[in-house]
Amino acid sequence: MASSSSFSSSSPHYPHPSTLVVANFVTLKLTEANYFLWRKEILFLLESQGLVGFIDDTTPAPAKTAKTVANDANEGVTNPDYLLWKKSDLLVKGWILGSLSEQVLKTVVDRGESTTARDIWKCLVPEGSEAQAVENDLVYYRPLYKAAVRGDWKTAKRFFDHDKRAVTARISLGSETAVQIAVVRGKATHFLEKLVHMMPSEALLLQSKFGNTALSFAALVGNTKAVTTLVEKNPSSLYIKTWDGKLPLHLAAEYAHKDTLLYLLRVTKEDVGSSPPFAGQSGVELLVHVIISEFFDIALDLVKRFPDLAKVNPEEGDFPLTAISRKASAFRSGIRLKFWEKLIYYCAPIILENCSNNKNVGDIEDPADTSQGLMKMVDMIRLLQVLRQLGVTLWEGVGLLGQEN
Repeated sequence: MASSSSFSSSSPHYPHPSTLVVANFVTLKLTEANYFLWRKEILFLLESQGLVGFIDDTTPAPAKTAKTVANDANEGVTNPDYLLWKKSDLLVKGWILGSLSEQVLKTVVDRGESTTARDIWKCLVPEGSEAQAVENDLVYYRPLYKAAVRGDWKTAKRFFDHDKRAVTARISLGSETAVQIAVVRGKATHFLEKLVHMMPSEALLLQSKFGNTALSFAALVGNTKAVTTLVEKNPSSLYIKTWDGKLPLHLAAEYAHKDTLLYLLRVTKEDVGSSPPFAGQSGVELLVHVIISEFFDIALDLVKRFPDLAKVNPEEGDFPLTAISRKASAFRSGIRLKFWEKLIYYCAPIILENCSNNKNVGDIEDPADTSQGLMKMVDMIRLLQVLRQLGVTLWEGVGLLGQEN
């Protein structure tokens, strides 16, 4: 039997990074002259910690009291969700107050009406400014935002019928549109499909504050169904880069969403635009992300299809061979093996075709010798593939042996 202190609903997650050093993110004290610079810094901090909802009202306070499972009629019991929300809200409030100059802080205190982080945020916005217009828009579009998160198409459709501009409007502090919100936070596939169907195809090329399209967001979170829907509507979105130069391909690889990546590899063309996706810096970054995510079969295919990747000198980041060498878990020397595992590796022969026997190949992490680089890369990736597959097969055999005994 449930005790009187147990509740019928589980608590949502309210981040509370209290040990974070705010000064590493917010270097300015807000004055009457630097609001927009200060705003950019504080927003970056809140977005990086998943707390922006406390100032744009997309993470509203839950009810202060709640009924218990043991007694539905019981009233006045403090809601634990509210306590968690309040704790995070106080943290955000403290961050904001701590970044105000003495003059601005006095103005806030004198108003005496700032009970939440959202209240403080609103009273800091300069009257008649562009920022105030953005705040007003956020309030206006709040029902649409919540409908996109819940997958409530009926509410969203009423909003779109009333205001045609809402289909492409920026409805969050991150300058995200309804379709972008639905891709990342939405819970219903049918909502996204209906919204994409009614949108003009060029609207899918709109980018958020950090340069993400709806397709970029879908690739980042591994929403393969959404990726398929968006690509079918507008294939051009495959080639839109984020502000830091990443295609949807890169994002799927970087965040290790294999099914999404495989689909994107099938539909992304090789020779589009002045910066082909699989060549140069773009190609080598993709290969490195694939290796780091341990998709060695895909890495091997990329190297075979685009052998020039072995010759590319990255503008920044690792060479592909360096990325391979960092995958210690793929090598016997990089992991601690149990007795049975050591015995299997000692006894099981591994035969690799086309592996170089040249003892003068030099340092494997030095890609300067491009005539040898491709061969070494292919051999290394093939070795990792064989080891991984051998490990899976043999560990399954050991498991069955253990069951029999």
